[in-house]
Amino acid sequence: MKKILSIILCQIALLSFGQNPTNTLSGLFKNTSKKSLYSTLDFDGKGKVKISDSNLYDYFERNDSIVIFVDRTQFILKKHKNNSLKGIGYWINDEIFKSDSKSFVYTQDSPTANKRAQLLANYYDINFKNTFNQVFDENLDYNQFINDLIIKNNVACEQDFDLACVQVFILKFSENLGGVTKIFDTNEIENLIVNPDKNLEYLGHKIIDLGNAEGYGLLANYYLYLRDNEKFNYYKNIGLEKGCNLCFSLEIDQLVEDIKDDIEN
Repeated sequence: MKKILSIILCQIALLSFGQNPTNTLSGLFKNTSKKSLYSTLDFDGKGKVKISDSNLYDYFERNDSIVIFVDRTQFILKKHKNNSLKGIGYWINDEIFKSDSKSFVYTQDSPTANKRAQLLANYYDINFKNTFNQVFDENLDYNQFINDLIIKNNVACEQDFDLACVQVFILKFSENLGGVTKIFDTNEIENLIVNPDKNLEYLGHKIIDLGNAEGYGLLANYYLYLRDNEKFNYYKNIGLEKGCNLCFSLEIDQLVEDIKDDIEN
């Protein structure tokens, strides 16, 4: 059965920053565009933003820019006139989010919030800022590039930063499957299989222990390529109950493949 790989490794970032990051912006910002998929951004002043009155996501602010980590991509916004935010780049480009407040509102900073803002900014700088250009550099030693990413993310993972652990899992999982080139070769996808890796299993459980439900999806994807359907379904189903986005994607992929099999048979 042809499997659809649910982890996206190549992501694009657009901005560079300088000042110390924070994540204490507070308030509801409404999209002035009625055609957008994203109607509101509701910042809680504690490092989370709710998009369109739905899921919560991490964010950090640096200089006059805000980066929101939405699944496996980022929304980037700049502070705009009249207490508004303007989207830059994919998904929300040129969209304006306005607040009813007369000025930007911030909650009181805390050591815990400040640490996570710093970790988020560092994570962004390592994995996304200028990464797109590096990937297409003809002089790039790609294996060394990936190895450097693993080492840098592992430092933050050892500080119990969940997103860095997720990135280490993704990069090591990709290596286990034979590398990005093999993964994106449509002729090879059907035959891809992962080798058993206790380190990946440890990372998956650590991500779960750190409170990130995507760990269930990462483990489910790992067992999918081990051809262990029992454990695949076990972690996928628990993840669905915990709000794991990757698990939802895996569930949709599985339903599509089952429909295809029924049609073919």
